[in-house]
Amino acid sequence: LVVIDGAGTRGDLAQGAQVLALLADLQGRQRGGPASTLVLLPATATETAALALDLGASDVVAGPVAPREVALRARALIARRRLREAVRDQVRLGLRAAVTDSLTGLFNRRYAEANIPRMAGRGRGLSLLMIDIDHFKAINDGWGHGAG
Repeated sequence: LVVIDGAGTRGDLAQGAQVLALLADLQGRQRGGPASTLVLLPATATETAALALDLGASDVVAGPVAPREVALRARALIARRRLREAVRDQVRLGLRAAVTDSLTGLFNRRYAEANIPRMAGRGRGLSLLMIDIDHFKAINDGWGHGAG
């Protein structure tokens, strides 16, 4: 979580531009997605507040704010960030599971269908090996998937 304290700025856009530039710079530098940002501004900085949200600030407080409120907002932003990261990890695992065999970890037919045309179009050599073993289910059923 990054807290940008612009509560001491006077006026609106003239001095708010420094806060906005800092926010834009921070958003541009973050790898793996921007950090959650809480921007504190004076009550008179309504235009700066709107622009800060437009630039990607997670939350903006315009006006006098008690330290307890800042702490509560910070906790909420951190909890939201953790939830987003957990959801992103689950989606990533689901996508990986959709294109790989769960037993071997090798790419499956779904991956091949989507990627072979692109790989073949690169102009380099491409080899493809497909094996079809008749009655293979009987081997797995009789000896187990590990042996199969």
